[in-house]
Amino acid sequence: MSNPQRKLSAVQQLQQTPQHETATYTRPELRLVPQTKKAQRSFGMTVACGLTVLGVIFGQMGLVAVTSMDAYELTALKSEVRDVTRVNTVLAQNVEAKNSPQNLADNAASLGMVLSESPAYLRLSDGVIIGNPTPSTSKPVKNTVANSTLTDITILDATGGVTQRADTVGDKPVDPDVLRPVSWKGELPAPVTH
Repeated sequence: MSNPQRKLSAVQQLQQTPQHETATYTRPELRLVPQTKKAQRSFGMTVACGLTVLGVIFGQMGLVAVTSMDAYELTALKSEVRDVTRVNTVLAQNVEAKNSPQNLADNAASLGMVLSESPAYLRLSDGVIIGNPTPSTSKPVKNTVANSTLTDITILDATGGVTQRADTVGDKPVDPDVLRPVSWKGELPAPVTH
C-alpha cells in the first residue's frame, strides 16, 4: 500500500467510528436548604471572655506597680550605699589621722614615753645586744609639727583615759591661722610655653 492510500484509510476509519458518545448525565434535583437557627450567644462564654480581659488588665497593672516599687527601692538602696560610702570614707580618714606620726608622738608623750638617746638592738640569731642600752633622763617632748587634721582627735593620758588635744605645738600655743587651710590668691601658676 502506498502512503496516500494509507492516509485515506485512516480518514475513512475515523469517519466510520462514531464521534464522542454523549454521556447521560443527570443533574441532582434542586431543593431549598432548611433555614438554620440563629446562633445563640452563650452567656457563659461572654462572661469568661470579659473576665479574661479584666484579668490581663489587672495583671499588667500589678506588674507595673511591682516594677515601680522595685525602682523606688533601688533608688533608696543606692542612696543608702552612697551614705555608707561617705561614712566609710570619714572613718578611713580618722583612722589615717590617728596613725599619723604626730598623733603617735602626742600619745606617747602623754603616756610619759620618751625618745631613746642611745638605742640598742637585739640580734635574734645569736641573742647578742648591739648598742649601749641606757635609760633616758629627758622628760617627754610633745609634737613639734602642727597637723590641722588632728585637732578633733583625742589623745590618751597616763591613766589610759582619753583627753582633748591641747592647741600647742611643743610647749607653745598654736596660732589659729596656722591650723586654717591656706586660701589661694591670684592666678594659678602655669609654665610659659611660648
